[in-house]
Amino acid sequence: MKRSALLIFIVTVLLSFNGFSQSTNCTTASNLALTNGSACVNGTSAGAITDNILYSTCNTAPVNMVWYTYVTNGSNNSFTITPNTLTNAQIVIYQGGCQTTGTLQTCATASGSNPLVTSWG
Repeated sequence: MKRSALLIFIVTVLLSFNGFSQSTNCTTASNLALTNGSACVNGTSAGAITDNILYSTCNTAPVNMVWYTYVTNGSNNSFTITPNTLTNAQIVIYQGGCQTTGTLQTCATASGSNPLVTSWG
């Protein structure tokens, strides 16, 4: 069964290093192409902006974010964000579209520069 999920990496600080080009807007989310069910992306939050939306229990104040989208064939999905210089990484997963049209599936937050590991499905 194919499921489409839209995910956003929400960050609370702006970084400036070169990496994967990503979107700061849900409707133009950058596609993650899965190879054998996985993808590795070196992203950046440089230029990230806020849409002034609170995402479930993950954030109590709007934060800067970048958007990615992917399509999966299975129901067991694992995510790992290795933040390097990023602090307080967050992930929010919507199924079927953006926050106004999709359904919130899950969200998770890492503390400080700790890795964020979560699953969905």
